[in-house]
Amino acid sequence: RRRRRRRPSSESSRLPAPALAARCWAGGAGRGCGEMGFTFEIEGLRVFFPYDTIYPEQYKYMCELKRSLDAKGHAVLEMPTGTGKTVTLFALITSYQFAHSQVGKLIYCTRTVPEMSKALEELRVVIDFRVKTLADEAAAAAAAAAAAAAAEEDDDDDDDDGGGRGDAA
Repeated sequence: RRRRRRRPSSESSRLPAPALAARCWAGGAGRGCGEMGFTFEIEGLRVFFPYDTIYPEQYKYMCELKRSLDAKGHAVLEMPTGTGKTVTLFALITSYQFAHSQVGKLIYCTRTVPEMSKALEELRVVIDFRVKTLADEAAAAAAAAAAAAAAEEDDDDDDDDGGGRGDAA
């Protein structure tokens, strides 16, 4: 009689914006916890994760993978079926490549064309999330800079109106 590994069966077994690993990014770019994806840091690396929740195993996998990349070493990592190995790998590796431009290409191998197609779809989700997040942040920063410039201009206008300050002759 074979024993089957138990896979988390409900959403409650996933961490909502994991307390131990990450917090839902609710910064100025307008992405709150109810929207898809969040960013978090692992040892100084900002990771772009395209889904609302992450399994604890995924976070541990990312930590070990980052340590291997930092050490320029090899790693053998195992996760049960259905725990999100592909998105975990792509989220960490592409974030690492984004932060370290000198890192080379990722070579991803599968046994079948359908497996590769599915992996490429997941990679597109990860990359699209990062691009959207960075664009949202850039737009928020530009809006904040424009608001600050407008407020400074209003302050300058108030100083020039002679509104009772200074000596009247």
